[in-house]
Amino acid sequence: GPLDTHGVLTAHFDMTLRGDAEVIYRTVYHQVPRANWQTLAQRISYSNGFAGDVSAGDASLPEKTADPFHVNWDYTRKDFGDWPNRRFPGMSTWFDAKIDDDATAPKRPMMLDADGETTVHIKLTLPEGYTVTVPPDVKRSTPFAEYTSTYVLKDRTLEMERTLRCKERELPVKEFGAYRDFLKSMSDDSSQMLQLVGASAKGTARADNSQAAEL
Repeated sequence: GPLDTHGVLTAHFDMTLRGDAEVIYRTVYHQVPRANWQTLAQRISYSNGFAGDVSAGDASLPEKTADPFHVNWDYTRKDFGDWPNRRFPGMSTWFDAKIDDDATAPKRPMMLDADGETTVHIKLTLPEGYTVTVPPDVKRSTPFAEYTSTYVLKDRTLEMERTLRCKERELPVKEFGAYRDFLKSMSDDSSQMLQLVGASAKGTARADNSQAAEL
């Protein structure tokens, strides 16, 4: 959806679910009367890190298990992101997961979802008169998981896509450090703030190395 010159984001969210998350969502929507699905969609938006106002919340029938489960809603957020400084988040809170550097390794193997894949696609129309500093694409592959992100800016439309795919069901304790580093690199990318730039500025900056990306 579009982000206007007053910092108001008007967007549409659509979730397609399969697997463990699907079971949870189907169960909740089966237990909650349809008349209350609007309130439920608002709570789901909050729980996923989006504190704006939800409207037109809807979902597919929980009983139709042959097809993926769909949840969707319209969304409005005033002063989106850090609007006074013309910055906004990457809208991919599902990948924001970090482990403290001084955290103690677990005593048991870590369980992953070997069949799980999460993909988030964002299509955002920038405010009139603005462009954006485009981050570099990211690809991080390990024996246990893979994370990729791509950024494409065309005219005033910014498209971002992020995908996490787990390769292993169980991760031994000795891989805790590698797992922590993987999560950090993924979270650093997904949670970064994107900087709007006045369209009168010449060109569009693109960070092509780690130092530039940090700045």
